[in-house]
Amino acid sequence: MLSYFLRRLILVLPVAFGVSVVCFALVQIAPGDPLTAIMPVDATAEQQAAMRAAYGLDKPVPVQYLIWIGNLLQERWAARSRQAAPSRPKSSARSAIRCCWRPRRR
Repeated sequence: MLSYFLRRLILVLPVAFGVSVVCFALVQIAPGDPLTAIMPVDATAEQQAAMRAAYGLDKPVPVQYLIWIGNLLQERWAARSRQAAPSRPKSSARSAIRCCWRPRRR
C-alpha cells in the first residue's frame, strides 16, 4: 500500500508540470495583448514600455514561465492587479467554515 501511495505521489509531479505548461501556453497564445485591457487608449510608448517591464512582459517566454510558477507557488495569484491586493484574502479556517456552513433552522 505504501509503494502504491509513493508511486502516485511521484506521478503527481509530471502531471502538475504538464498542466501548468498547458495553462501558461493557453494564456500566451490568446489573441491580443494583456496590457490593452489595462492601459488607457492614449498611453504613450514610454508608458507602455514601462508597464511591460513592470509586468515582466519584456522578458523571454521561459523566464516569464518561471516567474509565473514562482508566483503561483507563493500564492501571489493577483499580485499586480488594479487594486494591488491578493486575489483571496488571508483568513483563518474558522471564518471560512463560519461563512460556508450554516446550521439548519428549525
